[in-house]
Amino acid sequence: MRGWLSHRLSVHPKEITLVGSARIGYSLASPPELGRPFGKHSDLDLCVVSATLFGQFEEAVEQFRVDYRAGKVLPLSDTERQLWNANLDFASRNLPKGFFDANKVPNRQQYPLAQKIAQAMFLLVKKLDVTPMAPRVRKASIRIYQDWPSLINRVAFNLGWALNS
Repeated sequence: MRGWLSHRLSVHPKEITLVGSARIGYSLASPPELGRPFGKHSDLDLCVVSATLFGQFEEAVEQFRVDYRAGKVLPLSDTERQLWNANLDFASRNLPKGFFDANKVPNRQQYPLAQKIAQAMFLLVKKLDVTPMAPRVRKASIRIYQDWPSLINRVAFNLGWALNS
């Protein structure tokens, strides 16, 4: 899976890692999901640790921000407008920490990197569906990290939050 995905995203396979319930076997989400075993109802959460891809995605986020503020890209609904505003707020808080969720840039032709990643996640789920003995998942998502310390800091933060919840 990492080899296939690395080819699609133009990163080294060792820059891709599995996190979340698919890695540890159960969910660390807030109750009532806490402790729920990984299964076909679960998401497949992946990370890419690549300064190059992170930089490219940072540029895509900035282009989205500029386009949205200038009215060059418009949300299709009030719900989408609220999500976009939340996503840009998420970007301003988390890009400086060295991470960002790839699905927070619209899957529109103005943002080919976001489209490329969204297509890879869609195809990954379809590929798993037709692969014998592979796990079935609801969807796949990817978070891009600038470097390993950024990933380690975020995982430690998330684990601490889960333990205190």
